[in-house]
Amino acid sequence: MNQISVIIPVYNSQDTIAQCLDSIIFQNERPPIEMIIVDDGSIDGTLSILQKYAEKYDFIKVKTQENQKQSAARNNGLKQASGKYILFVDSDDYLEENMLSEMYKTIENDRTDLCICGIKKIFHNRTEVEIRSCLQNSTDCIADYLVHHQEMDVGVWNKLFKKDILIDNNIQFENENFFEDTLFVFKYLCNITHNISFIEKPLYNLIKRENSTTTNYSPDIEIYSGLLIGKIKAYLTKKELESYESYVDVVEIRNLIHIVHHNIKFNRINKKEKINMLLSNISFKMLIKMPSKYKIALLLMKFSPTLYEKFYLRKKNI
Repeated sequence: MNQISVIIPVYNSQDTIAQCLDSIIFQNERPPIEMIIVDDGSIDGTLSILQKYAEKYDFIKVKTQENQKQSAARNNGLKQASGKYILFVDSDDYLEENMLSEMYKTIENDRTDLCICGIKKIFHNRTEVEIRSCLQNSTDCIADYLVHHQEMDVGVWNKLFKKDILIDNNIQFENENFFEDTLFVFKYLCNITHNISFIEKPLYNLIKRENSTTTNYSPDIEIYSGLLIGKIKAYLTKKELESYESYVDVVEIRNLIHIVHHNIKFNRINKKEKINMLLSNISFKMLIKMPSKYKIALLLMKFSPTLYEKFYLRKKNI
């Protein structure tokens, strides 16, 4: 029986897909896996490469679809999955050689509902590591997720999910290409009953490229941000978890800050104008649960926008 279904959406990935697949195939002490690769209508040589891998390895399945974006490809792969656990991998990225064995052993031995490892973010001129281990209790995980919300928290690629939880609660990706990982992980956390396992090692290598959705201007980011907040609140109500709604304020502030960053970065709006708009939407009550770095950022915005830009706008982890 396949223990892990590795789902990989691909689109025009001919230059990176071999490294990605090899990092999975040649894992140390690899548990029984299947690799489900969903080609989202590639128009380069990606599909030819995938077919060669599928001919060589019987645990690789290649599916094709018309171009429908990454979320649809992931959902397609999830429908095909037969493993006990689900791991999503992006075609630009690659795994450390012991990622699968460590995550599988950890979630099995701990009998938890989710296993999370650290990540290494690889930029063209630097690397950054994100590791956390402070949270294990499932009753605290929703509030912690909404408040801290680091990239390793919201991304799906460093997490081993239980397929039964995903299927039983109809958890899928929404095909909007913004915040879809955030909402997916949030819904999963709302449906777990056991604790979470953390591995304090960066086992997933996340390649940060210049042409990603985070490095191109999107005029719809404010619309998608508002939709995210609405969907989080609606899901909390559906799951009778309204006691967590106060934490959604933190998400709202963080998204407002992100919108400021996004617009200033691409010179789409006057900096002072945007900061004033942001501050007008924030109440004292909303600030109480904010992590210190956001409180400091907001104070700098209010009293010294130039200093804020110098010390905070250039940072990637706010």
